[in-house]
Amino acid sequence: MYKNYIFDLYGTLVDIHANEDKPYLWQKIAMFYSFYDAEYTGREFAAEYKRLCHEFWHDAKNFPGIDVVDEREINLAEVFRRLFTDKGVDAGDELVAAAARMFRVVAVQKLRLFDDAKDTLVRLRESGCGVYLLTNAQRCFTAPELDYLGITEDFDGIVISSDIGAKKPNERMFRYIMEKYGLSASESVMVGNDDVADIRGAANVGLKGIYINTEQSPKLSGKLPKGSRVIQSLSEILI
Repeated sequence: MYKNYIFDLYGTLVDIHANEDKPYLWQKIAMFYSFYDAEYTGREFAAEYKRLCHEFWHDAKNFPGIDVVDEREINLAEVFRRLFTDKGVDAGDELVAAAARMFRVVAVQKLRLFDDAKDTLVRLRESGCGVYLLTNAQRCFTAPELDYLGITEDFDGIVISSDIGAKKPNERMFRYIMEKYGLSASESVMVGNDDVADIRGAANVGLKGIYINTEQSPKLSGKLPKGSRVIQSLSEILI
C-alpha cells in the first residue's frame, strides 16, 4: 500500500449527473435573483451567465503561466456575484453562496456515493494512510456536496481547482497538493477515472496512478503511463 492516496471526486467517488441545459434551471435561478432585486428573465440570466464564464475563462491575465485554456479554472462564485452587481445589487458572501447552491440543486439530477467509496476512504485512514481529495470542481458547489454526502471529514486535505485557478492535468494542481500537505511522490498515488486529467497528469509530476473505469469515465486516449494500476471497483485498492 502507498502512504498517501489522492482521490479525484466526480466519477471516481461520486456518481453524479447534472443538466444545465434545461430552461427550468434558468427560470428558477432568475426567480431567485429577482427575489433580491436583481431582475432577470430565465433567457437573459442564461445568456449573461454564459457570457461572463467565457469572459473570465479567456482573460489570460487571470491565469498567469497557464497557456492551455482547457487547463484554466474560473471561480464561479465570482460569476454569481457579478450577476448581482451588474444589476446594482451589493451581494455579500452568504447571498452569493446561496445563489450557487440554488443553481446546483436545480441542475443536479443524481448525486450519490459509489457503493464502496465511503468504506474505502474509512478503511484507508484506519490503516494509517493519508487520504486527500484533488478535484476539478467549484468550491461553491463541492463543499456543500461533500457535507451532504458525509465524506468531508474522511479527507486529511482537500484541494479544489476553483481555488487554484488551474485544473488537472495541469501540473500546478498536483504540485500544489503535494507541497501544501508535504506529500512525497514516491509514497503517494493518484486515484481517478480520467486517464488524461488524473493518471497522465499525475505521471507528469512523478506520481503513480490507479485508474478506475466507471460509467462516467472518458474514453481512454491511449495506453496508460507505465506503472499504472487498473481497478474495476474502489475496494480493490484495499487488496
